[in-house]
Amino acid sequence: WYHNAFLDVEDMLELATRARVRLCLDLSHAALSCTAGNGDLVEYVRELAPHVSHLHIADASGTDGEGLAIGEGDIDFAALMPLIATMDATLVPEIWLAHRNGGEGFVFALQSLSRFLPENLRSGDARSGDRRSHGDEAPQQ
Repeated sequence: WYHNAFLDVEDMLELATRARVRLCLDLSHAALSCTAGNGDLVEYVRELAPHVSHLHIADASGTDGEGLAIGEGDIDFAALMPLIATMDATLVPEIWLAHRNGGEGFVFALQSLSRFLPENLRSGDARSGDRRSHGDEAPQQ
């Protein structure tokens, strides 16, 4: 998992500032980069936060374990989610093979992430495990 694309916070900040664009931050890739460079992921995200408009959320391990289910890697979501909750950004879980079995990996990811959010930011659907897709009708009673 080594390449020369934008990995350093300074490079990403310069791009966002000079080009006047907002960024998509892949948390799993950021974690791998921080591990490889002995960086602090929370500080990495804090520095980029004002320039991020979208996040890809997954766990990570080491320098090549990307796209893991939440809790299967090394990311400290308890430290990161309060920061992420303050960002003016959308997010999507980007878990390897999460689409299988009706998307149960995505549901699990959202439920796992919601545990780390302050109570007032938690979604009722994420806590209850409501697995309906957007547009599906609620079951008849």
